[in-house]
Amino acid sequence: MTPAMLPPRHSILVVGSLNMDMVLEVSRMPHPGESLVGQRYSRIPGGKGANQAVGLARLGATVTLAGKVGKDADGARLLEVLKKEGIATNFVFAAEKTATGLAVILLDNTGQNAIVTYPGANLDLNEADILKAFAAGSFDALMLQLEVPDEVIISSCQLAKKMGIPAFLDAGPARPFPLERIRGIDVLSPNETEVLALTGIEVTSIADAELGAAELISRSNAKAVVIKLGAAGALLRTAEGMCKHFPAHKVNVVDSRSEEHTSELQ
Repeated sequence: MTPAMLPPRHSILVVGSLNMDMVLEVSRMPHPGESLVGQRYSRIPGGKGANQAVGLARLGATVTLAGKVGKDADGARLLEVLKKEGIATNFVFAAEKTATGLAVILLDNTGQNAIVTYPGANLDLNEADILKAFAAGSFDALMLQLEVPDEVIISSCQLAKKMGIPAFLDAGPARPFPLERIRGIDVLSPNETEVLALTGIEVTSIADAELGAAELISRSNAKAVVIKLGAAGALLRTAEGMCKHFPAHKVNVVDSRSEEHTSELQ
């Protein structure tokens, strides 16, 4: 295929978080007050916004990431990795006094984990920062998550709607959010835990997921809701009332934690 025949690359704006993930591997979880010797540790670039940006870039999109890091070594390392992935970081700003976001992850030999997250500079991201990103380029889509301030998410959705850009919200991590303020969003996608946080509906079956999706449509007026159900697949509900369950494809799991981190280039 000649360059002239190649399909156009979609230009996507990701508004979201950047974290440095410190993964501590232990034989078991420590008891309260106990000091435990770890087996090894690693520092892995992460954050839901950065993870989305890397995934989209590897799928062939032209990606711009808008976010915030600290003026520290972790922030510099995150920017370095993102640039190697071909992601535009012009609108990843540096917070004046706040450190880069950090996640400390304890991982035991059974694969169980415990995570403590420090949002850091992610919470310094503001509406003025986002306005700069929107004003600087022409984008085909907007992607968001819930690791940045509510007003940033709401403003981003409003700007996208004004400009006719489809907006997609991956509704994690699980927390309450004023869905009524982003009415008309194109795609809203939570998992079971996030449905509970957003609606109060506990998802333990496909029928529960159908109820949760209907409530999410009602509150957000989203064009579509996609509920991620892990091993049970996913449920799609549209504003027109179509509802369909998609079973999961069986795969050999290499590492279920891989979705939590970007892959650091060597």
